Amino acid sequence: MIEIEARLIALGVFLPALATFFTGLRCWVRYTRRTPFGIDDFLVVVASVLVWGMGITQILGRSNTFSFMIGRSRLSYVH
Repeated sequence: MIEIEARLIALGVFLPALATFFTGLRCWVRYTRRTPFGIDDFLVVVASVLVWGMGITQILGRSNTFSFMIGRSRLSYVH
């Protein structure tokens, strides 16, 4: 069980880092070729930020201390 948790944490860090690397590479290529940034470039940056949010949620969701239970109208902390 611990091995699975370690893998999920590693993926929660590695995949967002990989997305950030390629987003930075894309921006660097646009800058060096003097190609104007378009709406697609800004959307890729937003998607990269959201991927980091997904990774953080995956890591926190896998840990036992940050479990949340959705109630009818609010989130409540579960021990």
